[in-house]
Amino acid sequence: MSFRHRDPPESSRGHGEYETERRRSARHACDIPLRIVVVEPSAASGRRVFRVVMGRQCDASSTGVGFICPVRLPGSEVFLEVRADESTVRLEAARIVHESQTPDGRWRYGAVLTPSTDLVDRYEFD
Repeated sequence: MSFRHRDPPESSRGHGEYETERRRSARHACDIPLRIVVVEPSAASGRRVFRVVMGRQCDASSTGVGFICPVRLPGSEVFLEVRADESTVRLEAARIVHESQTPDGRWRYGAVLTPSTDLVDRYEFD
């Protein structure tokens, strides 16, 4: 499976597919439910709206997460409810770096975890 890179380096722009392996840490396969929080602008109020999309986490590493969801996500900034262990869930800020559509029409994403302050500081939570 190859992925389209959301923000390819200058050297690969205009070449379509981006397939170079760039992982810094090993991936570990999994298959667990994943709640994806997407930030969208509201047309009516002009404020940001947080929408939850359910998906499946299919792999994880110390620096990122792979997941599948039924819809194409807008933008590249998301919050992921990641399971730390059987009883702990944490909200992680992430930036989508890869996306591809699966044969059954779902979307496969690769996201890199980002320092929370980089993303959270841009949004106001009530």
